[in-house]
Amino acid sequence: MSKKTFLIIVFSIVGLSLFFALVGVGAVVFN
Repeated sequence: MSKKTFLIIVFSIVGLSLFFALVGVGAVVFN
């Protein structure tokens, strides 16, 4: 596995977790 591929995987995981955290907060706030 190259370093570039590893970074892409890490960024996608971090992005997804941030996205779901924002969705969760939005659901709580706007409910």
